Amino acid sequence: DTERFQAFGAGYRFSDYFALQAVLMDSGEFIDKTDIFASNPDNVSNYRHYQEFSKGSANGTGVFAIGAIPLNQMFSVFGKAGWIVGSIKTSYSFVDDNCYNRYPVCEKYSNSFSQTNSGVSFLFGVGLRVDFGRFALQLSREKVPSVLFELKDIGFSEKYEINITNLNFEFSL
Repeated sequence: DTERFQAFGAGYRFSDYFALQAVLMDSGEFIDKTDIFASNPDNVSNYRHYQEFSKGSANGTGVFAIGAIPLNQMFSVFGKAGWIVGSIKTSYSFVDDNCYNRYPVCEKYSNSFSQTNSGVSFLFGVGLRVDFGRFALQLSREKVPSVLFELKDIGFSEKYEINITNLNFEFSL
């Protein structure tokens, strides 16, 4: 899945070779709905209908060290590493019409829960910086190699990798 994040950052460039950066990130709310139908091939009147609804949001704060190698006066390549402290809030609901082999009498079953996961993750990346004097553009590819996501109410636990593509605008005072 692909989600968009809004981010605001500030930093200080100590030299052409080293900078520190702090970033606030927020995903806003994301929503997903899935309808699943299963039918009995012997009797198309018998079916089972599932609906899954989930919504969530994610936010975090990151601190990064950036090391750069100038290629000429306009271009430089850089590496970036640091830590993100973040949280993911999710709510999930499941509805099972339970009509399979019970048509026309259906029993409806539903369950819902919400949960917040939070933690600290390592981030690293590489990029290209184009300098226009007081303005600069940075294009980077970053990775968070391991984020644990748990839904404790149903015993679900999985690690995810997050890949990030950034286009940053930089202004120097």
